[in-house]
Amino acid sequence: NPIIHSYEQFTNHFSVVFSMTTYKLSTSDQLFCLQQGTSSVNEYTLHFRTLAPASGWNETALLGAYRQGLNPNIRAAMALYDDSIGLESFLQRTTCVSQRLAACQPPVTAPQPASVVVCSPVPEPMQIDSTRLSRTERNRRLTNGLCLYCGQPGH
Repeated sequence: NPIIHSYEQFTNHFSVVFSMTTYKLSTSDQLFCLQQGTSSVNEYTLHFRTLAPASGWNETALLGAYRQGLNPNIRAAMALYDDSIGLESFLQRTTCVSQRLAACQPPVTAPQPASVVVCSPVPEPMQIDSTRLSRTERNRRLTNGLCLYCGQPGH
């Protein structure tokens, strides 16, 4: 193989095969892939308006791409409008429809914190005259699994 006989040819071929060249999408590809997603109609429209002039697309194609990239809820609301109204009118109406739909949504309020019920501990009488356990009583409580403090089982 002639590539392995020359270092320069080898390195050129190596970089062609293994380079991680990042390809920038063309304006047309960017427009074709543009989606509103969770962004606002205004943000989506601004991005669309930025790309549209450089695409070379006609108005009908631009309007179709814009409509297709809209959030499904907005796109459904815009189904009432025919493409014959023109791109600029369609963009403006989309903004109006989006604002009206947003105004119809109930206001988002922060959820109320759950009420926390705190159980007060069972009052414990003061041990004023507490004395030390005898060695026999201590061993009895340990052997029977009783509490060294109160002498009761289960804790």
